[in-house]
Amino acid sequence: MAKRLQGWKSNLLSQVGRSQLIQTTSSAIPNYFMNAFFLPKKIHKQIDKTNRNFYWGHSIHQKKIHHISWKKICKPKKLGGLGLRSSESINHCYMAKLKWNVLKGKKNLSTKILTTKYGKHLSKNKHNSSFIRKSMNKDNNILKNGTIWRIGNGKTINLWHDNWLDSGPLRNHLIGPLNKNEETTKLETLTQNWPPINIPFLHEHASREIASIFISLAPNTEDILAWKFSKDGDFSIKSAYNSTFPPNQTTNTNLSWIWKTDSHPRENHFLWQTYHKGIPTAKKLNSINCLPSPICRLCNSSEETIIHLLRDCNIIKPIWLSLGVPNSFFQTDLQPWLRHNSEKKSLQIFSIPWNTLFTYIIRNIWLNRNQLIFRNKPFLSHVTLRHSIQKATEHYFLVKPPSNPTPKETVMIKWTKPSPPFLKLNVDGSCSNNHMGSGGLIRDEFGNHILSYCHNPGYGYALMSELWALQIGLTLAINMNIQQLEIETDSSVVKQLMEKNDLPNTSKYFTVISNCRSLLTSLQAWKIQHCFREANRSADALANHGRQNNTYKTTFHQPPPFLIPHLLHDQQQTPTPRSITINQEMQQQGT
Repeated sequence: MAKRLQGWKSNLLSQVGRSQLIQTTSSAIPNYFMNAFFLPKKIHKQIDKTNRNFYWGHSIHQKKIHHISWKKICKPKKLGGLGLRSSESINHCYMAKLKWNVLKGKKNLSTKILTTKYGKHLSKNKHNSSFIRKSMNKDNNILKNGTIWRIGNGKTINLWHDNWLDSGPLRNHLIGPLNKNEETTKLETLTQNWPPINIPFLHEHASREIASIFISLAPNTEDILAWKFSKDGDFSIKSAYNSTFPPNQTTNTNLSWIWKTDSHPRENHFLWQTYHKGIPTAKKLNSINCLPSPICRLCNSSEETIIHLLRDCNIIKPIWLSLGVPNSFFQTDLQPWLRHNSEKKSLQIFSIPWNTLFTYIIRNIWLNRNQLIFRNKPFLSHVTLRHSIQKATEHYFLVKPPSNPTPKETVMIKWTKPSPPFLKLNVDGSCSNNHMGSGGLIRDEFGNHILSYCHNPGYGYALMSELWALQIGLTLAINMNIQQLEIETDSSVVKQLMEKNDLPNTSKYFTVISNCRSLLTSLQAWKIQHCFREANRSADALANHGRQNNTYKTTFHQPPPFLIPHLLHDQQQTPTPRSITINQEMQQQGT
């Protein structure tokens, strides 16, 4: 690593370039060994030191001040870091991956060798372990905290101590000791009557989380171990590394917006440094005894803080005022000020978005301030603004690809009656503040109400509520001995999942999709199609009622009063205008 880094002229590279080289090259070199071994801590410290010094531009003859901690730099970008990786943390992740491959019975050669010698659960030959096997114990509980069971028959899952809830083992939700012989209780004792409502001393949040879980409707389905931090349920190094930064140890703010401005990476990087107060202003250098005075060199009257330099200085203010900013522009603190202006996309000079122009201006202020201090070049506000506009214009019109506006048109949307002998099932989900509601109804070719239902499945998110609505609707249709069924949902994702043939069994949606496909085999004929929200008003009303109602599941053989206006609206084929893109219309016609 050191030889590779020495070959690069770090003084000729920006910090953006150096961070990219660390990501793509120097950090990748030790990964080859980390795949099989846990390196000594001394080596980890040396790897981080080498990367850290290269990032800050150290040389043999000169050291630089580290204005932002390496720990913060090594966080994911959405948590405020640069996306670089700590050597020790990533090594923990590789050890967790080794364990995962053995537990899941992966078919690569190394996994077969480890499984043969140490068993599927790594319990054999403990006293005669190789260095690789000992290294696997140093996964820092990443696998323990990141695995979750997809419930089948529940025979493999310990009710109290295994992870089958997203929030962790059920034992964590109880206070006090368990009864005798309960430590080894399996989840299968509860799967016969799901969701369980007789677990004592369980608070409401845990009960509602349990109620939201899908279990297999087919008997003797095996329990599946999955990775809860990825969409497909399979282990990945990236998701494992991100899981080492739990929410309680990071800010709750998603900082991805820093990297989403339409600017050059250098401007985005400077915005990131500024947000973390990582630029060496006079006040900051004075506080660490590197500069005798904290006074701003532009106005020579106030201390040079970041917000003073970029906004409040008497020399800088005319730049912003010439752009017609409101008085509120000068009234917020640094971080809210940066975020608000970096997310504002209203068009400015030459139709450049404000956030693009803003990032170029603040960086040019900093660069021209440095020209004044180190090269004695005068700071001219109008020149700084002109150069910023030129660079922002060049980037926006030459680098950013032209966006062709998608043509739109207004169409009239209405609920359509099913073709005999089909009946129609409309389903919908609702979610607000993680409180879910599901609903649906079955109607005949005249739009007459046959059956409707609403359901409160507990805590979750919108897609989960949509899937609950589909599973319950199909179950009720089968129980009514319906043979031909049209199914409509306003969730295109639900339709895609139902048509997806390669959904892995570790996916969080595998159980419910398997249940729905199994139910559909009981029908003589069926079809599922996507509809717009305007054609799904009745199901939406039922879903909202389910979310607001604490009853687990309610079935209506006669339409409830709140549903009648929506039924009449659909039955009378009343159209509702909707503005859609041409592509949307083509997709709708394709379904």
